[in-house]
Amino acid sequence: MHAREWKAAEESFQKVMELESSQGSQLGSLHNEERSHEWALAGNDLACVLLETARPEEALNILTEVARIEDEYGQASDDSGIIDEFWRNELRVSSAITMVNHAVALSALGRWDEACAAYTRALDVQQAFLPESDMRIAETCTGFGILCHSQGNTVQAEVLYRKALTIQMESKPVADPLVLGTLSHLASLYEGVLGSDEKAASSLSNLGCLYAANERPEEAEKYFRRALSLLESSVPPTSPTLLTLIEKLSLLYEGWGPGRETDLDALYRRTQVIRRYAA
Repeated sequence: MHAREWKAAEESFQKVMELESSQGSQLGSLHNEERSHEWALAGNDLACVLLETARPEEALNILTEVARIEDEYGQASDDSGIIDEFWRNELRVSSAITMVNHAVALSALGRWDEACAAYTRALDVQQAFLPESDMRIAETCTGFGILCHSQGNTVQAEVLYRKALTIQMESKPVADPLVLGTLSHLASLYEGVLGSDEKAASSLSNLGCLYAANERPEEAEKYFRRALSLLESSVPPTSPTLLTLIEKLSLLYEGWGPGRETDLDALYRRTQVIRRYAA
């Protein structure tokens, strides 16, 4: 984050906080509903800058103030009876952004349980007020999944990663960095949790197929090789599952072009041995 960007974010937040202080008595009007949304965005921008510069405690203080403003104006609008549904939903969605950033700050401070609670609240709000395919839900699921994974809650992490991946792949190609990142998280999860297991190998093989289908042979080879390593230690050497995976890797090398002839020849000889003993 450049110093100019930091200064702009800080000045923007300080400006809206001064407005909030001077006009805070006018709660409940549409004008202030819209302004509180702008304040929340400015505060979150500043908090993100603080998080990027490893200042989570300061970010947490800003986010606490942002949450206070959001709650205060939301309650004032309810009490006044002057409700514009568009801005009401905008406030709800911005509150979810605040909760996500709150979770990131808490995670950075090692306050895991509080971070999980913040992610859960954010996801509940987003799923209630955003379209099912909204990328903000995917982003929250990924962040929450990483936290769960780091804390050993692998079952929940897989659910969150898969939900994020489903949303991402509705509108983005496999080659998109967001999709690739989620696939990598899933691969890491499967390897760490399932170990030398045929299910883990199958999952890694499927990831390899996705990369191969999108013309990313280096990544495909990496996942095929990981899957092969797992199968070699968990199934018989003549297993049909092992044969299928070797054939997938062979097809990858066939389309690779010059330079992989030695690898391809070794795989071919291996498939011949498996077929001969399996007959």
